[in-house]
Amino acid sequence: MVSDTRLTSLYTMRQGDTAIFSGILTVEFLPEGTGCQLRLTEQGVFYDGHDLPGNHKLGYQAMLAALRRFLPPDAA
Repeated sequence: MVSDTRLTSLYTMRQGDTAIFSGILTVEFLPEGTGCQLRLTEQGVFYDGHDLPGNHKLGYQAMLAALRRFLPPDAA
């Protein structure tokens, strides 16, 4: 075990009272050179066609693009 390298979150997304997705998100920070590599792993269940995997991909792309704006240029 390597301490202080991994965060795990469990969650359910809802639209009103309807559960549309439940997931486990793990974020790992792995040593790489003088910095680190960020690795995201999501395992999930899409309920009754209410949510789509493509929506999650687009959401993570937008969040990672926003994160890049806060990193030094050579980190991206």
